[in-house]
Amino acid sequence: SSGINAEYGGKFKHISQDATQKIKSALSQTSARGKRGKCLILGGETTVTLNGNGLGGRCQELALAAAIQLGKRCSGKGVTFLATSTDGQDGPNDASGAFVTQHTAQEAADQGLDLQEFLLRNDSYTLFSELNGGANQLRSGLTGTNLMDVIFIFVE
Repeated sequence: SSGINAEYGGKFKHISQDATQKIKSALSQTSARGKRGKCLILGGETTVTLNGNGLGGRCQELALAAAIQLGKRCSGKGVTFLATSTDGQDGPNDASGAFVTQHTAQEAADQGLDLQEFLLRNDSYTLFSELNGGANQLRSGLTGTNLMDVIFIFVE
């Protein structure tokens, strides 16, 4: 059969490590089942430790960190990671979040963008404004509600 299974991701204490484990699990389960995909749905708000003076927000920073990890660990399977705020504002800028795939790290390198440098500067907004002409940055506009940040991880 075709389609996507959706699953609530549970609590993550260390978001990049825990998300990577969930993705690896989803990849192995998807491979074992054939072509049926999986969607992991997560909610909450991460914290960002500021080390640089860049511009960004929690969701864009999380997507940037995910791009680095996906590029290292998931090159053989289709994975899309999307993080967005429900209020439409991710930090002090006009973006609500961003999405990345297992190819984003290579796309950035091909465009002369060093993901690790942007992450160290906490400058995810600038990165996603420049990467692929801004196509990976989400801009929903203010929604008038503020439930939480949501993260979708789609695994082919």
